Order: sequence, then structure tokens, then C-alpha cells
Amino acid sequence: MIKKSLIMILALIGIILISGCVQEPIIKPPTVEVVDAKILELSVNKATVDITLVVHNPNPIGATFNKIDYDVYFKDERPLRGSGEYEFMGHSTDEKKVTVESGDTTFHTFLTVENRRVLQALVTLVVQEKVWIKIKGTASLDLKATSYDIPFGKEILVPLPK
Repeated sequence: MIKKSLIMILALIGIILISGCVQEPIIKPPTVEVVDAKILELSVNKATVDITLVVHNPNPIGATFNKIDYDVYFKDERPLRGSGEYEFMGHSTDEKKVTVESGDTTFHTFLTVENRRVLQALVTLVVQEKVWIKIKGTASLDLKATSYDIPFGKEILVPLPK
């Protein structure tokens, strides 16, 4: 009888443990999406890119991001010389704190690049009146004792600035 009771108790504990694993978590991680990129300034050796991000926070409480870290690439489609591949253009680490409430929060981050890749991107942009830009990075969610990195990325066709 004790053996049968022990088996029933262990089975009940097992069911409770398994059922606890299949419930949806109470707190879900936010998502980060690149929604736009614009070239604000463009010259032979300097470019400034405005990147618009949207954070979707599905939780009823706010969250704070303490760092946005990303790389920007451009697709080298120069006539005759372009590789057709994405080439590294620049890197940015934006450490301003961004607080997001429940729902969607839009914010901007900016990258200024001063290197020879700007000239290659400029040639592509002038000839084709557009350039593909790829943005790939992480947003670090501040959890006080540590942080949780949320990846984001997108390829965007950016027109020649007016």
C-alpha cells in the first residue's frame, strides 16, 4: 500500500512539474525591429545614417535598454567594379538608455562613417539612385544584475537623398 501511494505521489509531482513547463512564461522578451534607414548626410568621405528602430514590449511593465550595438553594410553594386556582396561600412555602439513602455516604442540611432567605403557606397548611390543597406546588431535589455541581448537586423533599399 505504501509503495502504491509513493508511486501515485511521484506521478502527481511529475505531472505538476511537466505542466509547469508548458505554461507560457509570465514575462516575455521584447523584440527589436529595424523599420527604416535614411542617409542624412553624404559626401566623398563621410556619411550619416539615421536608423529607426521599433521595440515591441509585450509585457505590462516597462523595460530599459542600456546599449544598442550594430554594424552597417552596403551592397557594392558599382558598375564594372562592384562585387555584388555586402561590404562593411561602419560600427556603432549607442549607450544612451532607452526606456520602453508596454506596446511599441520608436526611437532613432545614428551612425556617422568616415572611410573609403563611403566613396564606394556613394558611387553605387549616384549611379543607381539607391543602395541596399544591411543593419545587424543587438539591443541590450538592462536586467540590473546582468543584461539580455536581443538580436535585430534587416536589409533596406535606401534611395538617393534629396
